[in-house]
Amino acid sequence: MTFVSAPIAATRMACSETVMERELAFLHALDAISRYELVGESLELLADGNGVVARFVASSASAS
Repeated sequence: MTFVSAPIAATRMACSETVMERELAFLHALDAISRYELVGESLELLADGNGVVARFVASSASAS
């Protein structure tokens, strides 16, 4: 299925350089996504020519 997103905004909070680099890499990955697939209990975000960019797996645990 096709994936389309609006421009992504992020906060510019002062974090360590490592965390900021990870955030930037994640945002660039999201920009590359062109489609998604539901595979069992997973949501796979895919980019043309790059395969799976991110995979999210359903969990029954509640966040606290």
